Amino acid sequence: LTRLVMSFAEVCKPPRYTPTTANGYLLRLASFVEWVEKKKATRAGDVTYRIMQVFIAERTAEGVAASTINRELQALRTCFKHARRQGLIPADPFLTEDFRSLKLREPRPKPAALTLSPKQIDIALDVAEQVCTKPVAALLRFTAGSGVRSAEAMHLEESDVRVLDADSGRAMLTIGPKPGWTTKGYRYRDVPISKRTVAAAHEFIRIKHMAPTDQKTVWNQMRKVAAAAGVPVF
Repeated sequence: LTRLVMSFAEVCKPPRYTPTTANGYLLRLASFVEWVEKKKATRAGDVTYRIMQVFIAERTAEGVAASTINRELQALRTCFKHARRQGLIPADPFLTEDFRSLKLREPRPKPAALTLSPKQIDIALDVAEQVCTKPVAALLRFTAGSGVRSAEAMHLEESDVRVLDADSGRAMLTIGPKPGWTTKGYRYRDVPISKRTVAAAHEFIRIKHMAPTDQKTVWNQMRKVAAAAGVPVF
């Protein structure tokens, strides 16, 4: 199983998968191999329907959400699919009816009906400059004005911002691949942005490494913004 996962790791990287997806797959696979070896199963053929039932039961007993378990199963399906295509295993068990039935039913989330008005957004961004670290405040203003993902913002370079009109300051933002990285779903595109968003982009590029801007940090600071600005959590 370890050799099978190592073979998959060779192809589980950009541009086939984004870094986030590749890392997620490999972490889940490594965790599964560690678990299954404790059950004295070390070969692909040892991954039986019964073993998978035990895996799901134990993960559920640990309080792991159905959606997380399904992501772990998806990583295994993808790895075994690769192994079958490469001739590393004679058959892919995840194609059988029994294995397909392993997927858990996930609670259907409520629709995200709550949005902020343009006025509330302006208030929140102004408050962010008071209560957030400077990199997070710049990140929020830049993403609010461009709609790009945080990972895309983290890979932004000065050359990605092209001024179209010097008088108005309007510009075009290019989202494209970088060495060793690509955006989720290969969503390469050009995004028109305003003068204020251009300023936020340049500010973020200049100071983004001065303080943490990981998802957990940004989310915690966004909650502070919402409380201080008197707007719903967004």
